[in-house]
Amino acid sequence: MSLLDAFEYHNQKMTTDFAPGTIRHNKTALAHIKRFLKTELKKGDIYLSELSYGILTRSLRMF
Repeated sequence: MSLLDAFEYHNQKMTTDFAPGTIRHNKTALAHIKRFLKTELKKGDIYLSELSYGILTRSLRMF
């Protein structure tokens, strides 16, 4: 499973159980993840098994 698949699945499942602001924030987070993948990793998506501590800390510095 890819990072975007997991994030989009999560966003779809939470549409009825959370406040509208929470849903909006998760959609914004997804947009930031997509931008990071495109600009920093030069990829459209990444498999969860490919994630590493280095990638995660690199993404945090971006925001």
